[in-house]
Amino acid sequence: MEKTKLKKVLKSTKTVIPTNGPMAVAVISGKQHLLREGDVVTVENLDEEAGAKVSDFDVLFYGSEGNFSFGTPVLKEARVEVEVLGNFKGEKIDVIKFKAKSRYSKKRGYRSSLTQVKVLKIKGGSHGS
Repeated sequence: MEKTKLKKVLKSTKTVIPTNGPMAVAVISGKQHLLREGDVVTVENLDEEAGAKVSDFDVLFYGSEGNFSFGTPVLKEARVEVEVLGNFKGEKIDVIKFKAKSRYSKKRGYRSSLTQVKVLKIKGGSHGS
């Protein structure tokens, strides 16, 4: 019975990525994001005003209709165009330093600057892996 339970767990934890419409993996502010057209994504600060359109990102992967292209390391012909919806600050993180038996403690707070973007277009080049 142990093996059948394990198989059920393994089947339920598989990640299935639907391939309806184009999708891409792009590097935005130093982090990789899986993007589809129409997605609204929160990324690190882009230093752009709300309403600005930005498209100068490195695209590592492009897929559409079952065809996939992988960059080595980037796809030169692929582009991702996003529109900046707004800039805001993230949730507060408390950083606490403490040393036992010496009456030393230090507390600081930190809030990261974030940008919310909407994916407008994903354009890919030739397919092939």
